[in-house]
Amino acid sequence: TDLTDAISTFTFTFYEQHSCGEGTPRIFVTASNGIYESPLTDIGASFPVAPTSKSPTAEIVAPYNGATFRVGTTIPYYGTGLDPEDGSLTGSALTWYLDGAPLGQTGTTFDRVAPAPGTHTVTLRATDAQGHISETSVTIHVATDTSAPQVALTLPAPNGNPPWNTTLPAIQLNIGDNDGLASFVCFEDSTLLSFKMFVPAVPAYSEQLHPSIDGIEQISCTATDSAGNQTTVNDYIYIDTTGPVLSPTVTPNPVVLNGTATASANASDPTSGVASQRCDPVVTSAVGTFTVTCTATDVAGNTSTATATYTVVFASGICLGEPSHAILQPINADGSSVFRQRSTVAVKFRVCDAAGLAIDAADVVIPPSPSTHPADCTVPLPSPTPTTRAPVLCTRVPTSPGNVNEAVDSTTPDTNFRFNGSGKNWIFNLGTKNLSANVVYGYYIPLKDGTIIRFSFALK
Repeated sequence: TDLTDAISTFTFTFYEQHSCGEGTPRIFVTASNGIYESPLTDIGASFPVAPTSKSPTAEIVAPYNGATFRVGTTIPYYGTGLDPEDGSLTGSALTWYLDGAPLGQTGTTFDRVAPAPGTHTVTLRATDAQGHISETSVTIHVATDTSAPQVALTLPAPNGNPPWNTTLPAIQLNIGDNDGLASFVCFEDSTLLSFKMFVPAVPAYSEQLHPSIDGIEQISCTATDSAGNQTTVNDYIYIDTTGPVLSPTVTPNPVVLNGTATASANASDPTSGVASQRCDPVVTSAVGTFTVTCTATDVAGNTSTATATYTVVFASGICLGEPSHAILQPINADGSSVFRQRSTVAVKFRVCDAAGLAIDAADVVIPPSPSTHPADCTVPLPSPTPTTRAPVLCTRVPTSPGNVNEAVDSTTPDTNFRFNGSGKNWIFNLGTKNLSANVVYGYYIPLKDGTIIRFSFALK
């Protein structure tokens, strides 16, 4: 079967040894203009096939059907012709007509000034080599309207510091045209805000536009009337709905008790910029972990807050002529002290503030807790956890110490640390009656500021 009407000859081949029952094989060729039968004895039968000639097809691509143009504007014309035998038609095979009269133009494309106002019919005629003709037509309208649409954008008054909006605003769009509005399109920068086409055209239209992106945004609207006249209106709106970002810090951190520290908001705002930023004073009158609040406001009026965490600790160094935050005599800081077993060892330390004043608050020493028990301690905390404010046993190491090199200060053991007003230090008389000789004992003292004081001594 000839499917394309473009093949002029079909050739079929068969072999005698391929029997088809009784008789001689035959070839039948069916084409659009008849049936051909091969001779009974022609093994290499071949017949020319002459397809029936068909008419061409014409298509107008531009102007499109129903298009409207203004008087004096240029109309682009573009059309195509296709014939089954000849293929694409060009040149004089394509002729154009306006309202039935030749335009004097041939070929696929050209431009022509719009005709007189009114409704017109554009026709494209395609003629193939066999003389077959086909036509297609579209209707266009030429309007006398040369007035562009009226477009108005009404932006709201900024509700932040001018000219910024701190909430997403609504923008009023009003469009009007005496001869009819055909379409409009609005963008927020490159983001489509709204688009509508009106068929048939309307005299006026209103809508609220809703921008959705922070920044300095250009709002652009273009309206087109039924005659093709256009008006474009541009305006800018300032939108910042997000507060500044804060990354507050305290310097120094940790800070010494009753010392001086400064909090910084470290604010940034990528849209309208930072207008102001501040932090509350850093309070250092007590040891522990605290927070300070910082606030920032951007140019648009958005406000953000954040907190910074800081720690207040006891001073280290020299305090009242002796080390602060360290074990004091009669225990050597290097662990070389050797006491006689069953004696009472005076454990002393002093902590001071930034001004060098000794601290006598009752909670300087705190009871130990599992969460703060150092990982290198080989002696676990007693269960339940002690509630006394006393040195905490950490290690026991058998040793062969030298001779006793420390005298006994006291013979009365304590149960809690107490402040020695005359020495401006803390003291705990540690009884060794239940401890073993030839062992180095390691202890630590847990302090309220989260730190510890370590010390060790041997018994003989």
